Amino acid sequence: MKKIVGIIAALAMAGAVFAADISAKVELDGNLLKYNGTTEGLTALNVDKPSDQHWNAVFSTSVSGDNAGASFVVMSGNSETNFGWNKQGKTLAGRNWQIWMKPADALKFTIGKIDSNLNQEQITWSQTAIKVDSNGFGINIGIDAISVDLMFTPDLGNDWMKDAKTLKAADQAAATDGDAEAAARVAADDYETAIGQTTIKLGYGADFGNIGLWFQGNDSFKSNTIAVGYSNNFGDVFAFLNAGATLVKDMDPTIRVEAFAKGNVDAFGWAIWVPVDVDLNLDEDNLTLGTILELTYALDGATGYFRLNDGNFLADDFAAEFRIGAKGSVGGAGWNIWAQIDVAEKTNFSVPFEFSYGF
Repeated sequence: MKKIVGIIAALAMAGAVFAADISAKVELDGNLLKYNGTTEGLTALNVDKPSDQHWNAVFSTSVSGDNAGASFVVMSGNSETNFGWNKQGKTLAGRNWQIWMKPADALKFTIGKIDSNLNQEQITWSQTAIKVDSNGFGINIGIDAISVDLMFTPDLGNDWMKDAKTLKAADQAAATDGDAEAAARVAADDYETAIGQTTIKLGYGADFGNIGLWFQGNDSFKSNTIAVGYSNNFGDVFAFLNAGATLVKDMDPTIRVEAFAKGNVDAFGWAIWVPVDVDLNLDEDNLTLGTILELTYALDGATGYFRLNDGNFLADDFAAEFRIGAKGSVGGAGWNIWAQIDVAEKTNFSVPFEFSYGF
């Protein structure tokens, strides 16, 4: 934890010297009460942090100026780059490092964490399947209403491109260590240059709304996703529609449609997210219809809400998550407490919380 404090102090001093904007946030989650319907057991007062949720990290910070910036997050439950805290098998790990720079107004380079999507729902902020959520290199070109994003994302420690000689040498080394699959590939000697995840995003904004085009190639372009998105404000309602198809070599396509809308009427707010998946490779149960519905009511100092999350409304067996809670803030500190019922084969009940402080 001393290292984290030191990082914050260093960022603060850097901001003072270079007149950069600095933000930081610390968050902890847990449960006030939890009932397990399978074991029929009851627990209370647990402080924890979900692992590998970079959008909901224990600690996040960023520093930015007019033409350059950097950010990173610290997450729990991951062994990478241990900061020194290890309790009950859990660690604090630094991840999602990112540095960006703009050598010109219309040109931006990003190295490290690349996080992009066609359009993202605004309830959980994590549900879209048409996205990049990895590490690598990004180039953004923006001229007036037109934007172009090129993203090369092999993830941490991986090469975006490996030629046939590099792949064969790696298999030969693995075969020497007794890897039978690697030995079989060496014997077949059928190597081709491997290309990692490659994404192209085109955007155009006008009075009639925003249009996005998306192409993403995976596994040396053996699996490719093509999509289009549209978003706009219709009076007090914001909505978007994404539609795409994934084409995998020697397989039928899978189709993904995503619809989102939100609005407000005085103190009442509402938002709905409906993703639809169609897998043409399946003869039965090839259609999935998800639903997240949230209703809110704004009060002085807090907002009450109800949320329904059903991963597949068409499933034979009903399974859904229900939340009733309230959230708000006191100065720079935010809080969110809710009662949650998870209905499946067994029913679980809990009272989770999220507390955060940021500046």
